[in-house]
Amino acid sequence: MSTQVLRALLEAVDLAVYSYIKPAAPHRYSLKFKDLHSIVASITTSLRTYLKAMDEGYEVASGRYGFTEVSIGTLIKDAIQENAYAMRGQSNPLMHMVLIPASMAASYTLKLKNFLATDAYLNAFKSIIMNANPQETHKVYDALRNSPNDLRRAVELSGLTPGRIVVENITLDEFIRILSKHHKHLELISLKHNLIVEASNTFLKKYTDTGDLNLATVVTYKYIAEAFHDIKFTPELRSREDFKKLLELDSELHSKGVDLSFVIPYLTEAVFISLLSLYSKR
Repeated sequence: MSTQVLRALLEAVDLAVYSYIKPAAPHRYSLKFKDLHSIVASITTSLRTYLKAMDEGYEVASGRYGFTEVSIGTLIKDAIQENAYAMRGQSNPLMHMVLIPASMAASYTLKLKNFLATDAYLNAFKSIIMNANPQETHKVYDALRNSPNDLRRAVELSGLTPGRIVVENITLDEFIRILSKHHKHLELISLKHNLIVEASNTFLKKYTDTGDLNLATVVTYKYIAEAFHDIKFTPELRSREDFKKLLELDSELHSKGVDLSFVIPYLTEAVFISLLSLYSKR
């Protein structure tokens, strides 16, 4: 089962990163985001930890222990540290904050249902982050505080401390909600996670209609990006002129300081659960 989940995860991150023009985000023709490898490597350098997350999801579904006992914070912290060690200090914490619980929830759902039922997946994801004990929340807090990234600033501005996390019994879900006051997109992990499931339905519909994984990915990117920026474009590339227009839009958005690279982890999750839905059809 872990093999099936891992396959979908690796294919999803590849599609999310290397798919065709996604204005204001990393893509294979981007003149701004040239180091696409490091985004993919955020997953490939921490595969052992992702496999552990998948195993824990399987164990919960098997009834060996409950969601309150999963080591979600430890796994996220380990993935961030493995990533930073392998990439000489570079890390992508957001990727792991999204995809570690996603991997656990997917494995749990497949064991429980024998196919990827999106409602069961959504409930599992929520249960993982809502039932995390404060010690696990502290692990994520610690990892973000020690990572050179924009989420570190959000932690500093939050006013949270290790003592407050323990005393107030702050779950991972509550921790993320607090940080989302400074990074609105973090709501997609907690308050608005259903948008990711809706995005996966967009992917499945487009793929069913066209058989084009790349196009389905870009259409899904557009769906998620529109929640944060008034971005209007036609994903279909029917001619060289269409290609040129998208590149021009990409350049224009960058010149205005629009950076939607944060969408990539959420896009990866949407594609991930879409691929698992396809692979695990009853």
